[in-house]
Amino acid sequence: MSALHLCRPASRSALIFIALLTPACARPVAMSMPQPDDAARTVRRFRAPEASQAVAVDDRSFYAIGNTVVAKYDKHNGALAATWRAQPGSHIAHLNSGIVVGGELYCAHSNYPETPMVSSIEVFDTERMTHRRSIPLTSEFGSATWIDRADGGWWVTFAHYAGKGGLPGKGPEATRLVRFSTDW
Repeated sequence: MSALHLCRPASRSALIFIALLTPACARPVAMSMPQPDDAARTVRRFRAPEASQAVAVDDRSFYAIGNTVVAKYDKHNGALAATWRAQPGSHIAHLNSGIVVGGELYCAHSNYPETPMVSSIEVFDTERMTHRRSIPLTSEFGSATWIDRADGGWWVTFAHYAGKGGLPGKGPEATRLVRFSTDW
């Protein structure tokens, strides 16, 4: 059974994560290690069995994301508000991470473990919990696994796999972070 843990992130931890994503050629940033009292703390726990892939949040709700399902829950009491499920035969096979921007939930999506790799960004209306549109992505980068919006663009990580779902001659070392403009 999946469970969602809502935590208050320590700001230094976020900086460390950003530093890990920064290319080696970037200027180093001085940081101190988080102190024990800065650690993330569990605020509430909710059951969210759909959250096999990810969770996204906005000011009122959290969205439990599974391969072919997105469930909307009230962030304050954990009550299930709505569920969207892909129709049988739909192109939606493997939703990954998500982020809420402007009332829309953007989910990284791929056809993992199928090859050749096909990826898209699937966009949902968070109020009505309906699928709005698909944004197809180039297949040259790999399998879309997460998405974020920062620095005036969209950031998507494309994974490559060793074995199941992988391509001959490309393994995890071919995984890359790609920045797209705001209009993709």
